[in-house]
Amino acid sequence: MGNKQSTGKKGGSKHKINKNDNDQPSESLQNNLVALDKHRGDEYNISVEDLGAGKETKIKKAHLKKYCKTAKNSGDVAIKLFDGNTAHSNDFQTEAAILSKCDHPNIVKLFEITTVDSRMSLVLELCDGGSVLDRLPYTEDEASKIVRQVASAISYMHGKNIVHRDIECSNILYSTSHEKSEVKLVDFGSATELETIPNHPGAFKFLKEKTGSLSVMAPEVLRGKYGPKVDVWSVGIVAHTLLNNGKAPFKGKTKQELEPKILQGYISYNDWEHSELAKDFCQNTCMVNVAHRLAASTVLFHSWIASERKSTFKVLPVELVTSFSFYRTALPLKRIALNALARKIKSSKYRETFEHINKSHTGLITNEEFMEAFKHSGNSKSELDDLYDSLDINVNGGITYTEFIAATLETGGELEDDQLHEAFNLISSNGRYITQKDVEDIVSESLKDRDNMTVVQDKVERQMSRFTKKHKKQKIRYLDFTKMFEHGFKDLRSIDTLVETSLNAEQFKRLNAEEQSAHLMAINE
Repeated sequence: MGNKQSTGKKGGSKHKINKNDNDQPSESLQNNLVALDKHRGDEYNISVEDLGAGKETKIKKAHLKKYCKTAKNSGDVAIKLFDGNTAHSNDFQTEAAILSKCDHPNIVKLFEITTVDSRMSLVLELCDGGSVLDRLPYTEDEASKIVRQVASAISYMHGKNIVHRDIECSNILYSTSHEKSEVKLVDFGSATELETIPNHPGAFKFLKEKTGSLSVMAPEVLRGKYGPKVDVWSVGIVAHTLLNNGKAPFKGKTKQELEPKILQGYISYNDWEHSELAKDFCQNTCMVNVAHRLAASTVLFHSWIASERKSTFKVLPVELVTSFSFYRTALPLKRIALNALARKIKSSKYRETFEHINKSHTGLITNEEFMEAFKHSGNSKSELDDLYDSLDINVNGGITYTEFIAATLETGGELEDDQLHEAFNLISSNGRYITQKDVEDIVSESLKDRDNMTVVQDKVERQMSRFTKKHKKQKIRYLDFTKMFEHGFKDLRSIDTLVETSLNAEQFKRLNAEEQSAHLMAINE
C-alpha cells in the first residue's frame, strides 16, 4: 500500500455507531461530535487523485471549503468513500464504530461520518508523511521508537477489546513530513471487536475469519481460530522488517509458498546484525505457540522498547501548568469547545508528556498517575481533584488523550480568532448561534452507560430534557462565545448550570453542603 492512507478490507462483525457492546465507558463526547457532522459531505473540495483504493473503497484527499487554515491545522483531511452497495454497509458501520471509540495519539482520528456523492464516507485525519517504509533504513533506536508507538496503540485497542488484524508497515504512516513526526496506525477495514463472555473477565469468543495481509498474518489466523495476540505477532514482523531494511522474515512469491513458512513460524537469526534485546523482542512477539507469545499489555514493558521511554521529563513545563489552571476555572461550554478543537489537531508537542504521565500505557490517565505528575505543580490537593474532574469531560474515570490536549491549547496565550470560529462551528448546529440543545446533544450521552451511576446522575438524566425546554430560547452568538476565552471571564451562567449538572459521584461528594444543596436544586427545577 506504500504511502496510502487506507484501503479498507472486508472484516469484522456488525455494529452500530453508538453501540457499547462490551459494557465499557465510551468516549461519548467524541462519539457525539463525530456523529453530529453528517450534513457536511457536500462542503468538501475533493481531489481527483486517489490516496488509496480497495475493492469497495477509495481514499481521497479533501479540504473543507469554509475552513480557515490555522497554524496547528491545514484543514486537509482524508475521505474514505465506500461504494453504494448496501452489502458493504456492515463494513462501513463496523469501521466507523471502532474508530469513533478510539482516542489515542498513535491511531488515526475519525472526524466525521457523512455522505459524499451519495456514498457512505468517513472523514479521517490526513497522514501525509508517508509510510514507515518510505524512510528506510532505520537505526535500531529509530526502529524501536516506531515499534513502541505501534505497540502503545495496540495495547490501547486490546484494552477496548478491539483487534486490528492488519498491522503491516504500509498501514503505519507518519502524521506529517517532519523528521520527528509520530506514526499513526491506519486502515481499520479488517478490525473487529471481540465478543466477550459474560461473567468471565478477559474471556472472549475466538475469531475465525481469515482477513488481513498474508505477510503479517499469524499462524493461528491461517488455522481459523484466534484471538487478539495476532496483532502482537504482526508487531514482531514489523519490527523485524524495519530492522532489516524492509526485508520481511518470511519470503514467498505465491500464497502456496508463503503459508507453510508462516505456519511453521521459523525465523532465521543467523545473519542478525542487531542487539540481543531486539532479537529477543522479535522472538517473543513471534512465538508460534500463542500461550508463550507476549500479550499486548506486556509488550510495552519489553526492555528493547521500554528503554526508549527514558525521558528528560522531570517537571511539568510552566506554561502547561498555567494552561491547565485556566482550564480548571473555565466554564464547561469552553471546555467542550476546547475538546472539539483538540480532536482536530494533527499533532501536539505534549504527546510525549501525555505518554510519560500514562505509565500504565492504557491511553487513559488514572487519578493516581495524574496526581503523581502534578504533585509539584503548586496546586493544592483539592485544586488537583477539581482539575482532574474538569479534564474528565466524558465522565469515564480517566483522562483521554484528547481531553489532555484540550487543556494544553492555551499554553501560548489566548486562542486566535480562526480557532474560535472553528470551535464555534463544531458545536453550533446552524453556524449562527449555540443553543441549549446543541450543548445537550454533545454532553447528554456522557450520562449513560456508566457502571457507577448514582441516584444524583439518574436525576440529572431525567431532568436534562426539562432543563433544555426551559431555556429553549436562549442563544449564544459568536461574540458572546469568544468572551469565554478571555482569561478571567466568568459569565453565561445558564449554560454553565446546564453542563455542571453532569457531576459524577466523586465530584458530588467533594462539594460542600451548600454546593450540594444548590446542585440538587438545579437538577430538580
